[in-house]
Order: sequence, then structure tokens, then C-alpha cells
Amino acid sequence: MLLQFQEIVDPFIPVSKTRPLSGRLEEGQSLMVRGNNGSGKTSLLRILAGLRNSSQGWIRAQPLFYCGHQIGLKSLWTVEQNLLFRLALYNQPILLTKETIAWLKKLHLYQL
Repeated sequence: MLLQFQEIVDPFIPVSKTRPLSGRLEEGQSLMVRGNNGSGKTSLLRILAGLRNSSQGWIRAQPLFYCGHQIGLKSLWTVEQNLLFRLALYNQPILLTKETIAWLKKLHLYQL
């Protein structure tokens, strides 16, 4: 299990505009979050990544890396270079395992 969450709610979104969310994500699966501007997509991802607290419920996850939409990726760098830069910037262990590189290659992202 990569990620499991039960009845999470963003405390900053009015109760009338949201409902508790639950779900489970296994290795190799992806999560698509869709919604109108201001509907809480980014907030949800931040809660799942542990960067923000939910007002209720629980989350169990392996370590997750959150890349928001304003992260300043360098277009002249490879995906690997961008990942290493972000890990160093946030003082995270700089470890791109063979498994991570294999996934990047499988998703055709490694040479970008």
C-alpha cells in the first residue's frame, strides 16, 4: 500500500463545498484530481503529502514527494536533475534508487 486515507477534510474549505474523502492507492497506480479553480485540489494533495493537516480522518502513506504547480522546474534540466535539486532544496535524503529510475523510464519521463 502506497497511500490510504479515510474521511479526510480540508479545514479551510467550507463544509457546504466539500465532503469527507476516502481512498487507497497501491504501487503503480496513479491518482487524478479534477475540479474547478478553488475547489481544493491543491489542498487535498498537500494534505495527502503531509504538508497540511486534515480536520478529521487519518492518512497512512509511504513517504510522498509533492510537486505543486508552481515549483519552478528547469526546462533545460533532466527529470533526474530536477528531482535531485528539489530533494536538496528541501534538505531531503538525495537518493534516486534503481526502482525510482526504472519507474521514470517506464513512464517515459527519464529522458525529458
